[in-house]
Amino acid sequence: MAPYRRRPRLELLEGRDAPANLTATYSALTRTLTVVGTDAANELTIQGDAADTTHFTVTSASDSINGADGPFDAPHGVEAIVVRMLGGDDTVTFGNADPVRLRRGLTVDGGDGTNVLSAADLTVGGNLTVRNGTNPNDVDVDFTNLRNLNVGGSLTIQNGSGNAATVVARTGPGLSRVAGSVKVVGGAGADTVQLKDLNVGGGVTVRGAVGHPGGSAGVVQLFNEFNRQRSVVRGGVSVAFNGGGVQTGFFDVDIGGDVTVSAGPGACVTTATGFTTAQPVRIGGNLTITGTGLHHLYLGRDGTEPGVVVGRNLTVRAGAGDDILVAYRLSVGGATWLSFGDGKTAVTIDDSAFNGTFTLTAGAGADTLDIERRASTTGATVFRRGFVAWYGAGGTTVVLGGPDDAYQRLTFASSAAIHHGPDPSSLTRYPGVSSPFGPELQFIP
Repeated sequence: MAPYRRRPRLELLEGRDAPANLTATYSALTRTLTVVGTDAANELTIQGDAADTTHFTVTSASDSINGADGPFDAPHGVEAIVVRMLGGDDTVTFGNADPVRLRRGLTVDGGDGTNVLSAADLTVGGNLTVRNGTNPNDVDVDFTNLRNLNVGGSLTIQNGSGNAATVVARTGPGLSRVAGSVKVVGGAGADTVQLKDLNVGGGVTVRGAVGHPGGSAGVVQLFNEFNRQRSVVRGGVSVAFNGGGVQTGFFDVDIGGDVTVSAGPGACVTTATGFTTAQPVRIGGNLTITGTGLHHLYLGRDGTEPGVVVGRNLTVRAGAGDDILVAYRLSVGGATWLSFGDGKTAVTIDDSAFNGTFTLTAGAGADTLDIERRASTTGATVFRRGFVAWYGAGGTTVVLGGPDDAYQRLTFASSAAIHHGPDPSSLTRYPGVSSPFGPELQFIP
């Protein structure tokens, strides 16, 4: 009888019995600490040294480091850090028990999977770069959470396909700082970018791809949670998404250059006004908002908010859909061009000043134009150069001024005409409307 034989083989242990091994190395030549993960889910924490800004400790609650349990004590002299986590759902934390203060740059590459990067009181003397690969989960989010940040160079975040969220914020009063530019780029999926209480020495750029079918492609917001003075972006702000719904908000910010929002074919909601501060949003250059879907625009919203100042031109180009424009305490230094497609177009303007020409074009639909109808405000609206509005079929209802108080005043300081289209339309004009330097308002087909 032949003996029973069994071929020897290795059997996989459970993950908790065989933790992944992180590799940590230091190059004295480049003064760079490099930590490399695995394709499994890894956890990594890096702490600084209050007594020595070139000394760092690397720990992991779940993985070994260089084949050993316990922390890795990096040699003194580190000026830059590179983290490459490879695949898997990874978590990287820069703790603030002893905050990390790097003299040069920091790069964190999370790889594919659902990744979380958290940092508190992080200081990077050079550039801070974050990269994430594909996140295949429609529910989970690649999350970059940076609190009390101080960057001497630029901040760049590159996300792959999948949902992603970027938050730069404070845990209390004070301002975070990026001396260079801020750039956030996302792939297909829903992307959220929130920059709170942050001064930026250059410009801000956000780029996104299409969102989930029928869902949101992106939310981009600049505002303050704690500070009562406006945050500053010395350059311009550019936001562009290829599709899906896009929401942008500019609050409590002084932007030195142009602001451009390109929403693609999705619905676009844009809001700008003071929020935490009692000061208007200031845009030193042009404000341009475009897309081929419907637009809801709130440039100042109600009687308690300080509004928006646009130093140069205001341009809006929207597609078909029911569009809304609310302007309250809006000041435009240059020309205003508003173009809306077919669908209902509702324009409401109060306590605003237009120092250049004003041109409004709307497609077919039951449209409304209300100027200075809001009661209990403290300002008037003035159009200092030519005013013209062109409406398509569907009928137009126009109300200028109101009977409620003396502040419902409207001045056309130059020529003014409303072309209401071929269908029955109406104009209601109250005594507070004047044209002291030009002909009377024309209301014509």
